[in-house]
Amino acid sequence: MPTAGFANAFATLAIAFATLAIAFAISAIAFVISAIAFVTLAIAFAISAIAFAISAIAFAISAMLTAGYAQYGSLKIPPPAATPLKSG
Repeated sequence: MPTAGFANAFATLAIAFATLAIAFAISAIAFVISAIAFVTLAIAFAISAIAFAISAIAFAISAMLTAGYAQYGSLKIPPPAATPLKSG
């Protein structure tokens, strides 16, 4: 009976193609998840860079305040000396 043999062969081939299609779909889903992870990593790196810049600005402001001339802008002018009160 060659007809039954061909039917079995075509059924097996159909199952193989269906399995291949499922594997391709899973691969596509994995690729999308990988792309999402890459974008998330890029966003995290950008946030880290922004945090580093803010930290550097805070460090610079702290250094200026420690030096005692932050309120005078970028000029290194010492704060005014206190004058004694006059009596009478």
